[in-house]
Amino acid sequence: MRNYSNNKKLFYLAAVISLIILMIFGLLYLEKSRDQVQYIDAVERTYKVLSTISSCEKALIESEAAQRGYLLTADNSFKEVFESILPTVDSTVKEIGRLTLDNSSQKTFFLQLTKFVAAKEAIMKENLTLKPDNPVYVDSLRKGAFVMDNCRYYMKKMRDVEEGLLKVRLEKKNKYQRLNRSFFRATFITACLICIIAILVFFRELSIRLLTQQNLRAKIKELSESKSELEEITFAASHDLQEPIRKIRILSSLMIKRLDKVPEADLEVLHRIHMITEEMHVQMNDLVLYTNLLDPKEKHTDVNLYEVLKFAYNTVLANEDVHFRISTQLPVIKGSVTQLQSMFIQLLDNSCKFKSPDRELSIEVTYELTGTNSLKGFSGQVSQQYHKVTITDNGIGFDNDYNEKIFGLFQRLHGKTEYPGKGIGLSIARRVMANHKGTISAFSENRQGANFILLFPAIF
Repeated sequence: MRNYSNNKKLFYLAAVISLIILMIFGLLYLEKSRDQVQYIDAVERTYKVLSTISSCEKALIESEAAQRGYLLTADNSFKEVFESILPTVDSTVKEIGRLTLDNSSQKTFFLQLTKFVAAKEAIMKENLTLKPDNPVYVDSLRKGAFVMDNCRYYMKKMRDVEEGLLKVRLEKKNKYQRLNRSFFRATFITACLICIIAILVFFRELSIRLLTQQNLRAKIKELSESKSELEEITFAASHDLQEPIRKIRILSSLMIKRLDKVPEADLEVLHRIHMITEEMHVQMNDLVLYTNLLDPKEKHTDVNLYEVLKFAYNTVLANEDVHFRISTQLPVIKGSVTQLQSMFIQLLDNSCKFKSPDRELSIEVTYELTGTNSLKGFSGQVSQQYHKVTITDNGIGFDNDYNEKIFGLFQRLHGKTEYPGKGIGLSIARRVMANHKGTISAFSENRQGANFILLFPAIF
């Protein structure tokens, strides 16, 4: 009996040691396999980049040939071919940008390539409208050839970078393939030895494991049911949370309407209850609006900012004593109408809340198309143009030391008794601008009014 016990201990010890060895080999093999897959993916991406660059160059050449054919023959079939090729050029340029996004050395080349491809497309479109006897005809063709040479130059630069990466990545991939073959052989031999041990252990432990699996399935099912119930409770709670507030609002409103039946000592308490419930209701609605902005699902369409501002004005300022002026024509941008309406409503409402008691409220909206060079301290995309919309008021302003704090969630510079507000409006504005890949900033000159600067990318 003692020998059997000793043999059993040795048996389990050998099994444990074998499993440890197999695990070590398995982990090493897994690690090297991941490295190999990583370099395989990198090689495939490099090939795809090279192929996409070639496709882009081919599409540019074909579009240029179609343009020349139209100019020489005035045959509309060439023009149709030209127009059908341009989307291919744009899509391949976007694909190049997506594939090289994580490569910092390619960003500069890609930005230049994008600029020259856009310039080439513009020149070719303009050439289609020119006549051979037009004085600018020859100059336009020469300019187009110069731009095309630049496109080829930056495509070659990008190819050179990718080909250098390809060489390194292929060497790494082949190295890990050789290592993995060695690890696989060692792992296979070890696994065969362990399989022999495992078969002996398997039948002994089968019944215990089956019982354990049954218990585990039961626990998993129980946890799954509990999770579903918890999700239902959470969903119901989040949607029914406003129900008691709504009832309190209704009851307090009814009581206020019956002021003659309410003791005078209780009137102030009743008014406070009504005001608090109103504030909670509005604050929860704004919070729901803000959380919905964290995961927007609307598709961006063409939006006329003048129409959006007009809607915001009618919502906030139509019945206010205010001098409102839009000094320049506003642009059409890509965006979400509902989000932009919410943002401008919050900004106009902010100006209205913090108006100066000493003068009539005045709000002016200006616009200009600007580049990054003219934006002091700007850290956005280089050589990108922006729609700059500035909203200026003559309110009480603020200390410039707090020009970032005012955009924080539930951040207030004044007490509720001084100025109304919930401290969430400017947070909504910043979230909307982030959803539109833009920025919003604010500054005040000697606390004499506030200036809010909105920057929308001119090209998405």
